[in-house]
Amino acid sequence: MKEKTSHDKEAQDKFNQLLNSLKENREKIKQLQYKTIQTNVQISDTDLYELETLASRDPSTNLLNYKSFVKRLDYEIKRAKRYRRPVALIVLSIDNVEAIAKALGVDIVEDLYRQLAIILEKQIRDIDVAARIRYDRLAVFLPETYGSRAKVVAQRIVNKINNKSILVNHPDKTFTASCGVTAFPSHSREVDGLIAQGIVFLNIAQKNGGGNVEYQ
Repeated sequence: MKEKTSHDKEAQDKFNQLLNSLKENREKIKQLQYKTIQTNVQISDTDLYELETLASRDPSTNLLNYKSFVKRLDYEIKRAKRYRRPVALIVLSIDNVEAIAKALGVDIVEDLYRQLAIILEKQIRDIDVAARIRYDRLAVFLPETYGSRAKVVAQRIVNKINNKSILVNHPDKTFTASCGVTAFPSHSREVDGLIAQGIVFLNIAQKNGGGNVEYQ
């Protein structure tokens, strides 16, 4: 009972931290709005860029948030339909997130996803688009890429994480990750369908022991 209470407190503390991050972003937006109103001048390109960044990014990993990711993917799917070009999607997650949070704390989980985001961005191209689509899931879509090639990329990402120490403050701890890979148009011709199938494949990979990539 005491252990559960401690875990609940950690979860609540983390939730409060995320709320504070969002609050800080809102404060920055308010400051920019106030600056524009008070000076009675048009908002600068720099301020506009900052507003767009705050609105589109996950504050912890600095990856795109779900809403912005879906918007970008929708545009890419429409382009793929028009020009009959391939698009692939990878959905990935650290395995056993709930057990890790219970054993090490939610702060460690957040650190893991920050490191996972860094590893992900190092393994993809400039034209690929990565995001945090849920607190425990990241995703990336790869334009002009077939599912078979995306599977290779996903496996490379997984290999960078599996059974390796990726946390500086916890060099004795190792983790694994899993990926689900889907492709347009073979798995779905719509954004929601691609993401949903990617999550299904991710769940299959994790149920099969984790640390692997599922692509059918």
